[in-house]
Amino acid sequence: MQTAVDQVNVSELKKTFSTLTLEKAIPALVVLAVGIVAVFLLCRLFDRLMKRTQLEKSLSGFLRSLIRILLYLIVILVALGTLGLNVSSLIAILSVASLAITLAVQGTLSNIAGGIQVLTAHPFRVGDYVEIGGVEGTVREIGMIYTRLITLDNKAVYLPNSDVASSRVSNYTAEGKRRIDLPFTASYDCPTDEVRTALVRAALHGGSLTDPAPAAFVRAYDDSAIRYELQFWCEPKNYWPTYFSVTAAVRDEFSKAGLIMTYPHVNVHFDPPPEPPKSSGPADYQISPMN
Repeated sequence: MQTAVDQVNVSELKKTFSTLTLEKAIPALVVLAVGIVAVFLLCRLFDRLMKRTQLEKSLSGFLRSLIRILLYLIVILVALGTLGLNVSSLIAILSVASLAITLAVQGTLSNIAGGIQVLTAHPFRVGDYVEIGGVEGTVREIGMIYTRLITLDNKAVYLPNSDVASSRVSNYTAEGKRRIDLPFTASYDCPTDEVRTALVRAALHGGSLTDPAPAAFVRAYDDSAIRYELQFWCEPKNYWPTYFSVTAAVRDEFSKAGLIMTYPHVNVHFDPPPEPPKSSGPADYQISPMN
């Protein structure tokens, strides 16, 4: 069937161009020129609409390219119809070709669909620190095929958008602040209130946010120490500097307050050996006479 369509279309093309005259070509050229100008104006109008909607640049650029291709295709088909060519067979060929191309680039199309989903749902934006499928990093680019992350050790990771759309996404930047939980231990001999106060002072000196205020809690009673947890908030961009700064400040605050930060250890107690019994003097022996 496809071969027959091709033969009919080729024969029609030969017949059309063999009888082509200037009189027939002028209307087609006019339609083509007017169509090109119309496509240009429609693309300009589309750009203005995209600026008002504040859509992501990647998505708006993809939609603009897609619309421009479709409009140019329509203009070409109308111009060929003006020449007297039956475009129905040409449309059939284009449909079959588009189906074959779709099957060939199925993986790419799934990534494009995932990219459209990410760009319209906005689970993250460029500059956000996220975790996607176990990979953490700062979003540097959201393309139609891949999303590019930069990890803390400056590695560029390209994630296919089909995986991004189907993965669990944790956005650490979206809410504007991030909580840090740090565990510490102190001796049983240290008063609980003094330990909690020292931990809160360390968080404030280390650069934590004051709203919400930092807080310290007793987490558990271990074998050789009491375990505490310090909770404080920071800006997402200052997560690691604040983390390290507060961790270092805790030891200084403990030293100032005379608190003991314990570590796992075992106390061994030796009891003195028992003293030998004291002798009461030489023993008296009586010898019985032998009969």
